[in-house]
Amino acid sequence: MSLDYYEAGGVIVQGALQPESPVSFRQAIRLFQEGAHVRIRVDVERAQRTSGQNRYWHGVVIPLFAEHCGYDVHEMKDALALELLPVEIPDLKTGEVRIVPGHTAKLNTKQFADLIDRAQRLAADLGIVLPDPGLTAVPA
Repeated sequence: MSLDYYEAGGVIVQGALQPESPVSFRQAIRLFQEGAHVRIRVDVERAQRTSGQNRYWHGVVIPLFAEHCGYDVHEMKDALALELLPVEIPDLKTGEVRIVPGHTAKLNTKQFADLIDRAQRLAADLGIVLPDPGLTAVPA
């Protein structure tokens, strides 16, 4: 048996990587083909958005905006993402920068809380009553 991929967590201690499970790490490394060229990538773990934040966004924020604006939820999701999570990308043909809707999937908990805060301010400007996330029961 030979591995093509292995992912493990760890902690940086005095400038050195300490795997969460050193024994498992060594065992996994032995499963790679001898002489294989590998790539090592170290990323800082960040708390991803919570399921509660995601349920609030999709179950409360988007539907209330959609109802107020007369859009269906899919259109509203894109409109809110364009307004609140704009992403600049170069047009492949012209090289000009275009603004497109961003995505919530990779937001961490703080970034998602900031997004909800911006949505609340926009809602207030539009006269939409958007309840606080902590006071809202959102179906699972």
